[in-house]
Amino acid sequence: MINTNQSNDGYLISRPLANQKQVHTGAVSSGQSSSLSETKNQNMKAMESFYRGDNSQFTPVESGNRTGAGNTDPRVFDERKKLVDPLGLVPDEAKTGVNTSKTNIDGKTVEVGTFNMEWLGCDEARMFFKGKPTGAQPRTEQDYQKMADAIKQSGAEVMAVQEISDEKALQKVLGNLPGYDYILGTTGKRDDGKNQMVGIIYNGDKVECDKSSVTEIMEAQVPHLAGDGHLRAPLAAKFKSKEGGFDFTIVSMHLKAGQKGNCRQIRDAQVSVINKWAQDRMASDGDKDIVFAGDFNDTLNSSTTKKLGEGTDLHMVTSESAIRDEWSHPVTHRLIDHIGVTTANGGSLEEYIPGTTGVVKEKVSSDHRPVVSSFKDVDND
Repeated sequence: MINTNQSNDGYLISRPLANQKQVHTGAVSSGQSSSLSETKNQNMKAMESFYRGDNSQFTPVESGNRTGAGNTDPRVFDERKKLVDPLGLVPDEAKTGVNTSKTNIDGKTVEVGTFNMEWLGCDEARMFFKGKPTGAQPRTEQDYQKMADAIKQSGAEVMAVQEISDEKALQKVLGNLPGYDYILGTTGKRDDGKNQMVGIIYNGDKVECDKSSVTEIMEAQVPHLAGDGHLRAPLAAKFKSKEGGFDFTIVSMHLKAGQKGNCRQIRDAQVSVINKWAQDRMASDGDKDIVFAGDFNDTLNSSTTKKLGEGTDLHMVTSESAIRDEWSHPVTHRLIDHIGVTTANGGSLEEYIPGTTGVVKEKVSSDHRPVVSSFKDVDND
């Protein structure tokens, strides 16, 4: 059963679940020592090696952030635009950074984002698997606060989250965000404790979650290719702004990682399943306002993003970040966390505000950076 953290009188993150103990706010024992620092360096090297082999056509430069600019060379901008913006929807102003005059406006915009929280809630025992670094790091109370600050500063009312190892750790982050609540999927769990669940967090003061709409796209685990069904099934839920009435379905995704072997084949199979789910949904109930958000583990102009868009009229708004050469995964200088909107008549593109997608540059106690987009808070249905 999907955990929507339901209480008798609402869905408040400050209330513990009936079968859980109250989350303590004391310091987390993380074994802060030189050996832990050395292990972290090993983890970073292991991840860098794991992700190499990418066919990205972009040259890494210093990234911008959601309030600044990245590479603004007009020649580079034009060349990248051809690669990642086939529909010609990226405004020229995107090359100079996010248009902050159109973002985070109370009563007029809704911010939607994605954030891979890097093994959130792992313990030191999960830092290695079969003698190899997993990339996991224990967190301190300060880390939880940094994550919460980044979410708050981004303005995101709804945010897809990935790599949740322990639900209690997610509760600690949201304990620093009054009014925020969450939904957590049931997949991505393993017997060895290497859990990587997907979820959705949201500001309950600003948006309402339709609990009856929450679903997992289980077929996207593609067990015929991935084996034991350990992959994360995308988590979908419908939200509606309490102010302007913008309503949409967000799909929180964490696709198969890696570039070697059949990793790309698995990702392509996953997005083909998600693509069919989206087409069926739009055809059956007319709900065309869909926002895809998550860790795609692939760059734009890849077979992964292309197959997701086949027949769904999809525009990847993170093309604005790609054109500026922003990256969401600093370890490898790649943009692999994306947000996509449907462009069909009545789709989420109608509410999307061009020029508002960007990567949060600040360090956030994760190997990924949040990505956020802004939408007009209106009901176009």
